[in-house]
Amino acid sequence: MATDPNTDIVLATAGDEIEDFTWHDAERLIRFGPGALADAPALLAERGFDGYVLLTTE
Repeated sequence: MATDPNTDIVLATAGDEIEDFTWHDAERLIRFGPGALADAPALLAERGFDGYVLLTTE
């Protein structure tokens, strides 16, 4: 991985090992990593989401 010196954005390329993470601000919640789909209902319930739409790449 490398960091873009102009933006401080971390750049990942194929083959890089990326750690799992959970990121949230305001109404957005992003969970990335193994088991992310299984974690979704509990993560959403903790934040008071009774009804939600789950978007996934799988």
